[in-house]
Amino acid sequence: MRVAYGLVLLLAGCGGSGVSSGGCDTQPINQSCIEYQGATEVVATYSRNCGAGTWSASGCSATNRVGGCSKTDGSTMLTYITWFYKPNNSEITVRQGCTDGTFVK
Repeated sequence: MRVAYGLVLLLAGCGGSGVSSGGCDTQPINQSCIEYQGATEVVATYSRNCGAGTWSASGCSATNRVGGCSKTDGSTMLTYITWFYKPNNSEITVRQGCTDGTFVK
């Protein structure tokens, strides 16, 4: 019985808050949108601080997208992709500019 009770406590402690995602769209300002995926409370912070952008729980639009740069913040385990859009960006410039992340299409 003690083992079962200890297992229940262990599992309850590991429950966490779950994973969520969303995007802050600033295309009208700078032809980009940042998509976030990570712990719900971390993503919620970004949704509240989207500023002049528009937050979408469904992420960033694929329309006119030329590519992005994916990075992971090791301290929060938050993965984020900065997506870039036409007309002021091209796949080549996004690839060249993604020096500290991974280019994604």
